[in-house]
Amino acid sequence: MGFFVLGYPTKNLVEMDQIDANNVKRKLTAILSADVEGYSRLMGEDEIATIRTLKNFKEIMATLIQQYRGRVVDAPGDNLLAEFASVVDAVQCAVEIQREIAECNEESSQECKMNFRIGINLGDVVEEEDRIYGDGVNIAARMESLCEGGGVCISGTAFEHVENKLDLEFEDLGEHEVKNITKPVRVYRVLSYPGAAAHRVIKAKKTITKKWSKTLVAVVSAFVVFGVVAVWYFYFRPPIEVSSAEKTVFPLPDKPSIAVLPFENLSDDPKQEYFADGLTEDLIINLSLYRELFVISRNSSFTYKGTAVDVKRVGRELGVAFVVEGSVRRENDQVRVNTQLIDAQTGSNVWADRFDRELTGIFAVQDEITRAIAGRLAPEVAKARIEGAKDKPTDDLEAWDLYLRARDTQSNYTRNMQEEAIRLGGLSIARDPGFAAPYGLIARAKGTQFFYRWADDPERTLADAIEHAQSAIRLSGNDPAGYAALGYVYRLTGDETRSIANLERAAELNPNDANIRLELAHTLDWFRQQERALPEILEAIRLSPRDPRLQMMLFYKSHILFHLRDFEASLAAAKEMSSAMKTPTWRTWYHLIRAANFAQLGRSSEAKAEIESALTLNPKLSLASMRRRFEGSKNHPENRRIWLDSLRKAGLK
Repeated sequence: MGFFVLGYPTKNLVEMDQIDANNVKRKLTAILSADVEGYSRLMGEDEIATIRTLKNFKEIMATLIQQYRGRVVDAPGDNLLAEFASVVDAVQCAVEIQREIAECNEESSQECKMNFRIGINLGDVVEEEDRIYGDGVNIAARMESLCEGGGVCISGTAFEHVENKLDLEFEDLGEHEVKNITKPVRVYRVLSYPGAAAHRVIKAKKTITKKWSKTLVAVVSAFVVFGVVAVWYFYFRPPIEVSSAEKTVFPLPDKPSIAVLPFENLSDDPKQEYFADGLTEDLIINLSLYRELFVISRNSSFTYKGTAVDVKRVGRELGVAFVVEGSVRRENDQVRVNTQLIDAQTGSNVWADRFDRELTGIFAVQDEITRAIAGRLAPEVAKARIEGAKDKPTDDLEAWDLYLRARDTQSNYTRNMQEEAIRLGGLSIARDPGFAAPYGLIARAKGTQFFYRWADDPERTLADAIEHAQSAIRLSGNDPAGYAALGYVYRLTGDETRSIANLERAAELNPNDANIRLELAHTLDWFRQQERALPEILEAIRLSPRDPRLQMMLFYKSHILFHLRDFEASLAAAKEMSSAMKTPTWRTWYHLIRAANFAQLGRSSEAKAEIESALTLNPKLSLASMRRRFEGSKNHPENRRIWLDSLRKAGLK
């Protein structure tokens, strides 16, 4: 069959070379290119189930393509290539395919779920017999490769023909340089349908070396802190005043505020994308540890990944004074990091630097560089963090590599991904038993297994989670992730005192971590301490205003206000949630929280209407199904009673 280029067999490319140039037939056509997200992983987990599911979905796709007046050109392996006379038909077909697949996935077991990425281009192609070739096909394949599973991305030429013809929303992701295409290609993401809405913005497939180390993160972190604090203290103090609401969504904090955008990876290995993300995440974490800074969460910063960024717009949307951008390139054993600190108010470059380092022996210079930079910071920052800044996570680069892979995997909340994260974390610990981070990661993954009832031995799994979290804290007493993991696990056991104490310690160590604030808010609400939970959820939202989980954060806000019996405020929070809802599940919860509030306010007709809307989205919804959600839960019994009584009053049976 030969090697694959752009997802299609090289045999086709050889045949193309043999076409008689004098008899070339060209045409303008709409090309749809699709493939399966994580196909190799799925095959490795269960070949038979994957092939069966793939065959079923390809039949669905072929039927829909025919219904929309298209034809399947080729369908090797997990790929599918189709063409349409109309780009409108192509986009409508792609949306319908993703709707159909999303519905099938909803009804399938976790092991049988499968997500496709779809790219569409309108371009000139060479036609030979039943095959099509050329840049028109290549660009469609590149659009597909920029998508995440469940998404549809289209080229600028396709967008021009559908912009005013379809009842869809589109997100302009800017121009992208794609492989084997001379000019940059403008990319649009199709919004407003199941599948697309369930995923974050696209990821440009750029990468970083496998043998990346923590040192450059520490170096860049220190330089950035120095730049931010110095500029702030000498040029921007007192804080910059914002003259109108149009300038920024949020008022600027009363201390230096910063967002770190995902570093662009200029290497050529597409299999190591998680290292570029890891570099950015660690830079955010390092900056977050400085109480003197206000640092936007990773979840919000990463919504700009793969897009053409206007720094002033980022500053307005996130409410920050400074933005960090950067890139990474590796050649042989050399790594180059370029980074710049930008004034988000004016767009001007405040500070920029380049770091060239050898990979071998990189940790040997970490302490010296970090101490030198930290010593130049404002005295209060240096005093607070100079000792912490020189901490090395591990001297074993392979252990660090395995941990980054585990962290990337653990962020996918599926049974298989949690198991894989635990496996990778265990390998990291085997390489360096004194490395604290993977212990905390394993603790959280095992807690997740327990919570979702994925564990064969729940009690043993919970005990293992506690043991791993305690190990993380013992090995690194100032590690906020370890305390957060322990607090999460203790919540699952119903231990209110230890759960809250550990999460508060985590928030104290890293006040800028939106995930910790969210976990603390949820836990305080869980144990019926809503007065303390409310400011925590508000701070979590402020730290991550573009979080992909904003729907969940706003639901927690509404839920906390509901338990405080401030039903009007809870309804207002639910209204905020309506603009962020991305999945049928959260739309269902939106209608349920509204129904509960209307019932408590005596607005029975409105409560009943919300229950009917929820049942339309989930016909299996009932009071019994709501009760089952509490089975085995250590949630406060008063929370359960109020919630179930309210839904009963609203008309849920």
